[in-house]
Amino acid sequence: MARHDLSTRTPARTIGWRWVSGAPLDGVRRTDATWFHPATTIIDPFGTVVPVSGRAYRWQQRPRWQRAAHRTGGTLAVLGEAYGQIVDPTLTTSLTGVAAAGGLAYVGNRAHRRWALRQHRHKLVQPLMKSLSGPLNLPVGASPDKWLLVPKHPEREGSITRVNLPDHWVGEEYQQLAVARLIDRWVKVPMEVSRVHLTSAPRFMEFMPTPQPPDAVAWESSDSPYVMHIGAGAGKTPIYARTETDVPHMAVVAGSGSGKTTTLTVPLLHNREHGALVDIIDLKRMSFTEIDDEHPHGIAGDPSRPSRTVSGVRIHTRIEDSIRALAEFVASATAIALMQQAGMSTKHLPARVLIIDEFGSFAGGASQWWTGPGKQKKQSPIPFWLHVTLMQGRALEHRIVLGAHQMSLTLFGKSGSDARDLFSGRILTGTCSAQKWITTYGHVKKPAWDADIKGRGTYGPLGERPELIQIAYIPQEEANARLRELPEAPEWFDAGSCAPWITEEHVREVESSYGAGRWVPGWGHLFDEEADDDMDETGSTPAEALVDSSSHDAGGWVPDVTVGGWTPDVTDYVTVTHADSTGDPSTGDARDTPDPVTVQPVTADTDGDGAAERITLPEACRTGVIPLKPGTARAARMRDPKFPKGQGEGRDQTYTPEELQAWYANRIAQ
Repeated sequence: MARHDLSTRTPARTIGWRWVSGAPLDGVRRTDATWFHPATTIIDPFGTVVPVSGRAYRWQQRPRWQRAAHRTGGTLAVLGEAYGQIVDPTLTTSLTGVAAAGGLAYVGNRAHRRWALRQHRHKLVQPLMKSLSGPLNLPVGASPDKWLLVPKHPEREGSITRVNLPDHWVGEEYQQLAVARLIDRWVKVPMEVSRVHLTSAPRFMEFMPTPQPPDAVAWESSDSPYVMHIGAGAGKTPIYARTETDVPHMAVVAGSGSGKTTTLTVPLLHNREHGALVDIIDLKRMSFTEIDDEHPHGIAGDPSRPSRTVSGVRIHTRIEDSIRALAEFVASATAIALMQQAGMSTKHLPARVLIIDEFGSFAGGASQWWTGPGKQKKQSPIPFWLHVTLMQGRALEHRIVLGAHQMSLTLFGKSGSDARDLFSGRILTGTCSAQKWITTYGHVKKPAWDADIKGRGTYGPLGERPELIQIAYIPQEEANARLRELPEAPEWFDAGSCAPWITEEHVREVESSYGAGRWVPGWGHLFDEEADDDMDETGSTPAEALVDSSSHDAGGWVPDVTVGGWTPDVTDYVTVTHADSTGDPSTGDARDTPDPVTVQPVTADTDGDGAAERITLPEACRTGVIPLKPGTARAARMRDPKFPKGQGEGRDQTYTPEELQAWYANRIAQ
């Protein structure tokens, strides 16, 4: 065969062959496109291969057969037009007009796409490149074509935004976080890191749009009291809070106006539908009863009832009332615990739920009130009471739902993180700072969400990664209507009374263990005479606790003993001063003015059978065996070595009236 003569390859033949074969007309290959397959990489003038990022025209990225078809088709169209003008000019002109219109539409579309691409690079790619130059330590004027791959619509689901990383970039956690924040800022949709490759070349980070929940979710009731519908996640997947755990309590964290009270409506309605009795501490006073044209009764309001709230819901808006509500809640849980220890069944008792809205305001206000208007000498026990209730667990059916701006350790007193960790379910909604996120969930990955969407936030059970949710919503009017349709709560609850299963023994146990017994509504009279006298550091007897001096002149009570040769007369009755029983330890004015009370003293045992009656120290003070207040008598028992030895331990120690009278006679004779 004859050798091909290269001298016959004229420029016209070369260009003609490239035209019909779909090859570049200048002979410079810019992509790796083949005859059948489109381009996947771009070949730059220096011979290196980089990912496709827009440096080559789309035409150069098409398979060669497509380019050849376009060129030959256009050539044949021109030749056909010329032949048609010769054979049939009218028909050819019509066809030419149609083809010209199609061509103009195609050219206009291509021009628009080119303009949109330039706008995309000008408004997004180039500013993002400038922002990333600092964190990535890139030289000034670095080309975005080399370091960025940003799709035209990065917000669409499945789109991948890629950042190529230089070899000298270490990729510490804080550096990755800085890059992620810049991507979020410029893309303007919540993005999350989908892939990070740092071990070998090519080094890169890839980002994808965070799957978002629906914009609105209607609340749905559930069949189980321990499964509560709280919203929906990505793909409209229902999210439920399961409260049948060792720590069944829940916390809702949100800023002012972010929907905290609206979110608290969900546990309120869910628990009431399953028969629980709900106490709400609301120092904002009208969060659950706010009235407007669209919601004439608020969430839990009912003007037809004396309490002005729906049955089964008690709202406490004063600090003192809120403290008493918490004390009654502690006493109720403790009473059930003692009943279960004694082998009694408590399944028939209704569940209790305490909702605290604005917990920070309540904790701070209670601390100020305790040492201020409350006139209490010790530190506020509110954080301790809360911790005790949180530790009770699911067995007692007493649950707490807390609403706060953030889960700061200072709100929980000395117990700190121990108390905070007892909230198994945590909802965070609205805007979220780094500090708020860490105090709510700890150092875990934070998903991005649009805080402008009402009800958008996260939910995370204890020990699990939080997930993005759209919190379920129920209109106030509908919530109020559902609450009114529920069966009536027990009369004692709607009347504001203490739980009937709480006994005196339980109250005394709560007082001795937690100092909350005297604050339980209806039981304050047990501790009126035991006010703050035992805080007397000198151990001296207050003047108002002593026998009225006039009573001695009028033949008042004196002990039936002989002291130093002196034997006083004995009368049938004794006049002592007794504090007015107000039942409220927070009001000390009524106790400052003692009223004379005449009581019959306990007589000595004259039967000689040795079985003398024994009484406790508070009983001796109340019945006039010794004219002292219980607090003063207890202080004397601790400081006076001559005080009689009682039988028993602590508050249960008992004495005979004779030995107490003898001790008191020696006391006043000295």
